[in-house]
Amino acid sequence: MSESPSYHARRLMLALDAGRCVAADVSLAIELAALIGAELQGLFVEDSDLLQLAQLPFAREVGERSGQDRPIVRASVESLLKRRIERVVSELERAGKQRNVPVSHRTARGKVVRQALEQGESGDVVLLRPPGASARVESRRLARALPGTVMVWYEDGPAFAASLDIALHLARRLSAGLLVGFPAGRFESEADVRAQLAAPLAGAPVPVRLRGIADATVGSVIEAARAARALQLVISGHGTLATIEMLERILDELASGLIVVR
Repeated sequence: MSESPSYHARRLMLALDAGRCVAADVSLAIELAALIGAELQGLFVEDSDLLQLAQLPFAREVGERSGQDRPIVRASVESLLKRRIERVVSELERAGKQRNVPVSHRTARGKVVRQALEQGESGDVVLLRPPGASARVESRRLARALPGTVMVWYEDGPAFAASLDIALHLARRLSAGLLVGFPAGRFESEADVRAQLAAPLAGAPVPVRLRGIADATVGSVIEAARAARALQLVISGHGTLATIEMLERILDELASGLIVVR
């Protein structure tokens, strides 16, 4: 297997909640963009619910240090979001120059997953990060190089070859194993799946395991990824898991990154 993936995307979209984004969210995105030869675009999504809440006359917040409650002012919320975005964009541009990755950014209002799917295009790779504290936990976990896997979900769709290619090279970059999960009911046996994947897995640079999941619900996939200590979950944007509701649930319940190949 070559050092670089055979798949090359035009654009990698890093979709972030503008209210929770941190500079640490940039590092993996830059590495992945460099790996697949893609432009990196940061999509910063301002939470529409938060902004609407800030307009209500009775909305209040409690100061983290003072413990005193005070009114929430929309202008203050917008200013805070702007400062957060500026800090992450600065890191994005610095890291892009360092790795020779073209970068750009844009902002939107709404919900992260919905905006990422609506603004992404066919052929894009979308990187979604777990919110808030989960992202920091994952960063510390990666920094300590704890054993883990990259998990890719196999449904034999049009984007799976690219998903597998990215997952294999990402696993090598993270010094992790690869877990190929698949819906057991769609295939006769694990041997059948292994035969179908023999060519793309030939000479895989990391240990590879296959696991059939009987009911193949989003909850079962999350449990399998959690049990495997998945550092990243890679799925096809054409598969059954690539709905707004399922992607949001994966991000909420699984403290790892999510890559959607469209």
